[in-house]
Amino acid sequence: MDLAFTPEELKFRDEIRAWVKEHLPQDIASKVHKAQRLTRDDMQRWARILGKQGWLGYGWPKQFG
Repeated sequence: MDLAFTPEELKFRDEIRAWVKEHLPQDIASKVHKAQRLTRDDMQRWARILGKQGWLGYGWPKQFG
């Protein structure tokens, strides 16, 4: 089994990394790198940023569709 990333997957990875580097607030990035706890406000700010990009979705139980 070949587990190497395809060129398309590598390109997608690089695009995501660049986007996160540009949009992740520095104070949140610093906390993550230091393994510090994120506050509710931190999580909400990041969720809003992801939502504006269309990268946020909510999960719900399978029985509800």
